[in-house]
Amino acid sequence: MLFSVLTQSNHWSDQRVVAQSLKTGERRLLVRGASNARYLPTGHIVYARGQTLMAAPFNPERLELTGAAVPIVDGVMRANLQGPSSQWGFSGSGSLVYVPGGVGNDSELVWVDRTGLSRALKLPAEDFESPRLSPDGNRVAVTAIGDKPDIWVYDTPRETFTRLTFEGYNSHAVWTPDGTRITFFSYRDGSSHLLLKAADGSGAEEQIGSAEIATLFPQSWSPDGRMLTLSGLQASTRSWDIWVLPREGKASPLLQTRFTEGSGTLSPDGRWLAYVSNESGIYQVYVQAFPGPGGKWQVSTDGGAEPVWARNGRELFYRSGRKLMSVEITTNPAFVARNPKTLFESDYQPNVVVFGRQNYDVTPDGQRFIMIRSKESAAAANNPFMSKNAPQINVMLNLFEELERKVPTKTR
Repeated sequence: MLFSVLTQSNHWSDQRVVAQSLKTGERRLLVRGASNARYLPTGHIVYARGQTLMAAPFNPERLELTGAAVPIVDGVMRANLQGPSSQWGFSGSGSLVYVPGGVGNDSELVWVDRTGLSRALKLPAEDFESPRLSPDGNRVAVTAIGDKPDIWVYDTPRETFTRLTFEGYNSHAVWTPDGTRITFFSYRDGSSHLLLKAADGSGAEEQIGSAEIATLFPQSWSPDGRMLTLSGLQASTRSWDIWVLPREGKASPLLQTRFTEGSGTLSPDGRWLAYVSNESGIYQVYVQAFPGPGGKWQVSTDGGAEPVWARNGRELFYRSGRKLMSVEITTNPAFVARNPKTLFESDYQPNVVVFGRQNYDVTPDGQRFIMIRSKESAAAANNPFMSKNAPQINVMLNLFEELERKVPTKTR
């Protein structure tokens, strides 16, 4: 059996290809910095390294490579942080199929108004994730993948883009309530951490939280800066849960069930927690009293994810498929959520996993959103002859013959 091992960095360059015998349970590391290996009838394994497919002769009885690997196809698309898998496969007759592209997706940060009209920020294309606006709305903290994920800060009035992190793999930026520092997840030196760093890049990083919860992802601070909500996978439950971490102390579970919960986001007044759960059979957005006890209300009606509060606390946004939804909220004398309404429908990039980051944010006045648009979607929007939904798929015939020619197997 061949499989990929993904470390807590969640980045393709830190994966390993591993072989394991189903008879004896013996396990061997075959390749570092690679993934998505498949064994072919020709006696080869083919695996992805970056955007390149590599092939090497393989002995399944001894669980070892028997020769050097060579590249066979370049320019194969793969996702990055959002699920690092290479987009390829093969048929029993020896045809190789793949989606052309690179590592991650070139994208751009865009301002979007409440009707869906957009304007791109003056930044070079990059594989962006999880933009978060500062409390004053003037700066954007965002994960830029590049060779590895790092946190960057874009100053909108000055139009400067500054790198905040350098060591390890860094993601899930969350502003502190006063806007002076940024909380983020970091994987470095073989372990994961929750860190704080000044938003202007000055000073040293500060670790928060104890080691046993350091694999959880930061989500939102309470308005007084004393509590941090987190989402993460715990070995004991094997499901994503929502935890809360006091500024001084250890984390404890807030929502820990047999279902999946994530994206726990506190309201501006700190009294309500919006989150996503699949307890109904599909992912929906819920709101409950924080820290509890109290009631719980389902806010979305047709599936939902990525909840984001308006800064006035009277509106909750979420994603439902390609739609950005808005729900009017009142909390006095009791919590009431009105019927959801669609603001606009678009191809702005969503977050494809439930356990943490929202892939957009809202300005303090609630009139604009910072979102991510792929360069392909932008091109398709301006070209009526381009399909917005059908990626190109390449087919390479006679893969088995090509492997025997380029990577001959040795006699076992």
